Amino acid sequence: MADKVPDKTETEPPAADPTKSAKERLEEERAERDESASLASAAPEQEEPTSEEPKSDPPQSEGAEPTGSNSKRPNPKRSGPEAQKSELPKPAPAGKRTGRGLWLFAVLTVLLLAALAGAGYWGWLWVEQERDKMTAELAQLAGQMQQQQTRLQALLTGAQEEIQSQQHNQQQQSATLERALTTMQQRLESHNKRLLSLSSTDRDDWRLAEAEYLLQLANQRLLIENDSRNAEQLLAAADTILLELQDVDLFVVREGINRDLTALKLAPKVDREGIYLRLAALAGQVQNLAVIPPNPFAERAVPAVAEESAAMPADSNWLQAVKRNFVDAFDKFSDYIRVTHHREPLRPILPPDSQSYLQQNLRFMLERAQLALMRQEQAIYTGSIQQARDWLRTHYRLASDRDGVAVQFDNELAQLQQVQVAQALPDISQSLEQLQAYIEKLHKLAPAPSPTGEGSE
Repeated sequence: MADKVPDKTETEPPAADPTKSAKERLEEERAERDESASLASAAPEQEEPTSEEPKSDPPQSEGAEPTGSNSKRPNPKRSGPEAQKSELPKPAPAGKRTGRGLWLFAVLTVLLLAALAGAGYWGWLWVEQERDKMTAELAQLAGQMQQQQTRLQALLTGAQEEIQSQQHNQQQQSATLERALTTMQQRLESHNKRLLSLSSTDRDDWRLAEAEYLLQLANQRLLIENDSRNAEQLLAAADTILLELQDVDLFVVREGINRDLTALKLAPKVDREGIYLRLAALAGQVQNLAVIPPNPFAERAVPAVAEESAAMPADSNWLQAVKRNFVDAFDKFSDYIRVTHHREPLRPILPPDSQSYLQQNLRFMLERAQLALMRQEQAIYTGSIQQARDWLRTHYRLASDRDGVAVQFDNELAQLQQVQVAQALPDISQSLEQLQAYIEKLHKLAPAPSPTGEGSE
């Protein structure tokens, strides 16, 4: 039987020995190809031996492998050293397979190491990227947690402040309620005491309370309104009530009341109402004052000759007429003459429509004097009247006033300027204190009423 075709695994040449030269490796590959070709040709001939020598293929490049039928190409004859070399004995196939296997193992090892190095480098890059990504995510999460923590801290702080504010408000409200409760209790106790005292009050107690009220009213009128007349009347009424009680212990109180009455009567009296009305009357006469014309050459309203002749009495003689004409001529002539003192400051000439301004300013000065009168401010009162007099002399006619309205106005202001509006009033509170002490002593000596309203046995 024909020999079996060897498996590829058995005919596979070993890995090339890296220590051999390229020529030796080529020869080994050539021998392997020849052997494989002979084995393939011997299979169909049923184990017939062949005497033909396998023809060597032409030299190929290093690392080239035969494929298919091209591996049986005839090799031309060689002469010389090449033919001798081809006739050399072939090496054993086992050694060839061992060298080629080592060579492939080394290449595979290098490739595996390169792949492992590349995979390791790629893995290292991936790990670095993942680590950077995780670091960024952790930083982002940390920032979000920090923001959330800050927000929660702000909410916690706001809640604490609101709680503290509510606690403070509650404390204030509780304190206010406690004060109100205390006040209500005190008022209730006071009302109870009043009710108990009223149950045992007789007519004399009512009369004493009336006298006390009159003395309090007299002190208020004197301190607030400076009204000494009403204070005297109130003190006299209180003294009359105490006289009607016919109580010897009230002698000291009546003595104090009469002492206060005498002090009020001896105090200087100021008729504030009368002075106020006099100032108001002067303010009403301001519009009747003649204002000095701003232009010395202004035309005057000359009465008609017919009116002057009608005003003259029929029985007047020519001397009176001449005298009157002379006076009128002198007055007219004096309007065109103005004496200016250079030592005094110059005053500006007011326009013709300033008469209302002059009147309003003079009224304002008089009203300010009235206010100072009611407040008992002597300096402001005197200064306001003096300012009104200066204003009158500056802008109104005094020397050439025929009717004498401006002169009378100035004289009235001079009289009012001499009035003393600040009144020194005495203190009348001593008699009130004495009466209050007497009433308190009387209540202490009286028997205390029982809770049921019946007197003590």
